[in-house]
Order: sequence, then structure tokens, then C-alpha cells
Amino acid sequence: MAIATAIPNLFPILGTEAWLWTTGQGLQLSTVLSLTIAFEGKDHHEAVRFTMDRIGGAIVATTLILCSGTAIVMFSALPQVALFGTLFVITLALALLGDVFILPALLIAGGRFFHPLGGIKK
Repeated sequence: MAIATAIPNLFPILGTEAWLWTTGQGLQLSTVLSLTIAFEGKDHHEAVRFTMDRIGGAIVATTLILCSGTAIVMFSALPQVALFGTLFVITLALALLGDVFILPALLIAGGRFFHPLGGIKK
């Protein structure tokens, strides 16, 4: 379970760092700061679907609100502040992808391996 949850949580950080590398931007105080801010007895398919139905909308809405509120910082005249805003929005967007697509896919694909780890019997 720890490996399955680590992948979508590392995805936004590694994706943001990959963006920094491809654009040639270095790590600065503002970039380091932006990288640090950022079951009920059902079978796996049903549990993933139930969880996404209950919290999927909240995750998407919260991410959109945070990104739209922070996006204004991307247009700052100060390069470090603009970079901070850009990295923050990229990290949140990648975190959303990890939480909405990657983690559910890993849980469904690995259902037969994760089920014995729970040990919950009725």
C-alpha cells in the first residue's frame, strides 16, 4: 500500500523538477519552498469508485480554486515570484492527475495483491 500511495504523491514533485530541468531554471529559495507546500469492507473496484464519487469532485474543485488563486502570481514582474507561482500551479495540477488517475488505477490494477494485506474479514 505504501508503494501504491507513494507513486501519485511523488509524481507532482518529480514532474515539477523535470519541468525545472527542461526549462533550465535552477533551484532557488522560492522553488524549494513551492516544492514543500504542495475502506469499508468493499472490494477494490467498488471501494475506488465509492471514494472517487465522494471526494473526486472536492479534489478537483479545491485544486482549481487554488490554481486560479495562485495563477495571478505567475504574471508578477519579479522573476522569482513568477517562477514560484508557475511551479505551484504545475505541482498542484500534477498532484490532481496523480490523485484522480494514477492512484485509482494502481489500486484497481493491484487489487489482488493489496487485498490480502488488509486482513479484514467479516
